[in-house]
Amino acid sequence: MPEGLNSRDRVLWAGASLLGDGPGASLSVRAVAAKAGVSVGSLRHHFPTQRELINAVMKLVYDFSLRTGDLDGTAAPARDRVMAYLHTILAPTDNFDAAEAWRQTFTRYVETPLSPETREEYLAVEREIARRIEHLLTRLEDEGALPPGDNLRRATFLVTVVTGISIAQALPSEPTRPLDDAETLRIAVDWVFDGTTTAGNTSARTE
Repeated sequence: MPEGLNSRDRVLWAGASLLGDGPGASLSVRAVAAKAGVSVGSLRHHFPTQRELINAVMKLVYDFSLRTGDLDGTAAPARDRVMAYLHTILAPTDNFDAAEAWRQTFTRYVETPLSPETREEYLAVEREIARRIEHLLTRLEDEGALPPGDNLRRATFLVTVVTGISIAQALPSEPTRPLDDAETLRIAVDWVFDGTTTAGNTSARTE
């Protein structure tokens, strides 16, 4: 644990650390408090509910792993900004191993019997990713680059597409699939922007 952290940051560091401890590691209040070296009462002061604790931990994790970078600017076309962010979700690091990531996901959330804390942990992952995509879409809507609409619904759809692609990347596949991952993402993004798809056309589009 880094030195000099206040009690709230100690709790967040402990929760993020527990995520890497493998199957069986729980983000329960007691486990996180013990890892952080704080009392349960101190943890509850900062995070009154289990859900608030897990949501805060997930936000911290994704603040580091899914940075928006130049997506905050308006130089790139809106659709390309969404595409770039979805690619970041699919491969958050240069050496990202999709197969290993899904092995760990399956072991933690499917193979191992789920505790209420672990179930809430996975749901928090989905909520946080959807929230970030929704935030980007709302920003684009405010810029006038995206037609008004239900951005939570749009974000949930994109999360579903990204999840499917990530599973496909972890499994064996034909080298000549009719759709590659980039084209699939482009079709999904086109639906978000105008309700139509452009299968077979993966060239960059501008607003």
